[in-house]
Amino acid sequence: MSTVTNTGDYPANHVQITLTAPQGWTITPATPAPVGNVAPGSHASATWQLSAPDNATSGAITLTARATYQGVNGGGTATGTATVSVPYSSLSAAYDNIGITDDNNPGAGAFASSGKTYSAQALAAAGITAGSAVTYGGTSFTWPSASPGTPDNVEANGQVVALSGSGSTLAFLGASTNGTQGGTGTVYYSDGTSQQFTASFSDWWAPTSEDQVVAAMSYQNQPSGQYQHTASLYYPYRSSPARP
Repeated sequence: MSTVTNTGDYPANHVQITLTAPQGWTITPATPAPVGNVAPGSHASATWQLSAPDNATSGAITLTARATYQGVNGGGTATGTATVSVPYSSLSAAYDNIGITDDNNPGAGAFASSGKTYSAQALAAAGITAGSAVTYGGTSFTWPSASPGTPDNVEANGQVVALSGSGSTLAFLGASTNGTQGGTGTVYYSDGTSQQFTASFSDWWAPTSEDQVVAAMSYQNQPSGQYQHTASLYYPYRSSPARP
C-alpha cells in the first residue's frame, strides 16, 4: 500500500500514485493509480500487487512511490521509498559469514571482528562435524555441511528465509560476539497469518546463566593460530515457541 498525506494548507487535487520496482518485477496496476483529491491534513492510499521474477535476487529490494498532484501553485510531486525482502530459498543460501576454519588455515574466516573463529577440529572433538546431527533440548539440528573456511552461518540482519514443515517449537543453535545479542523476528505462515518471536544468544566467550551450552570447545582459532579460550555454542533460552 502507498499512502500520500497532504501536510499543506490547501487541497491537493487530481492526485495519482505510481509505484516502481526493479526491472523484471510485475506491478498491478501497472498504470498510475488515481486517488482523487486530498484535503489538508488528510491522506489517501493505493494498493498494489507485486510479483517477483523467477530469477529475483534474494535479499532487500527498494520500491519507489511517486505522487503527482495539482495545487494552488500548480503541479507538484512527492516521492517515498520502502524495502521488501525476497526470501532466501534455504538457510544455507543466506550464509554470509565464515565462522569455522581449519587449524591449518585459521585466517580464512572471521566469526568475531577480531578475526577469531571456531576450530573445525575443536568442534569435531566435541562431536560436531560438517553435516552431522546435533540434538539438544528435544530438537535435532543439522550442522552446516560447508567446508571450513567457507560461508557457514548467518549474521541476523532482517533476512527472510523460506522454510517448510510443521512443529510446536522454534529452536536455534548459535552464539553472539561483542556481548549478548538478540532481537525479534517473525514467522509467516502459508495461511497468511504471522507470529512474532524473540531470541538472544550469549557471547561465545562467556555464557550467561540463562542460555544453555550445547558444546564448549577448548580453544578458538585466530589468524596467527590457536587462541586458548573457550568457544561456546548455545541453545538460547529466550526462544519463543512457534504455533503448532
